[in-house]
Amino acid sequence: TLGSCHSSSLPEEQHGVIPRFVNALFRDIVYSRQVEAEVSIRVSFVELHNEDINDLLDCATLGFQDRNRNLLLREDPNQGVVVQGLKEVEVRKPSELLRCLEKGALLRTTASTRMNEQSSRSHAIF
Repeated sequence: TLGSCHSSSLPEEQHGVIPRFVNALFRDIVYSRQVEAEVSIRVSFVELHNEDINDLLDCATLGFQDRNRNLLLREDPNQGVVVQGLKEVEVRKPSELLRCLEKGALLRTTASTRMNEQSSRSHAIF
């Protein structure tokens, strides 16, 4: 989880699992290996809702018209199953990655249930 708060002003032990992982990823892999090789991280955020595939990082979907307009599942012999047309965002620091995660999470399909007013009605892959 992101935790109830993942501000950089808090000690790391008070961050959620996801911010801790993101910080470790950049610290242990990206920053420590910049001298050896060029390392880049690109992120995507896809939602599967009913039969639809939605790109949660594409700004064109903010109005929710045609959210899944050009997204197709394809099998690539080298990469396996890929979502064709999914936006990828290059991130250079932990805060950029977390910002993408937060932005996409706000666009997820939700509906109220008896147990939870903001229950997710979909599956998401980041």
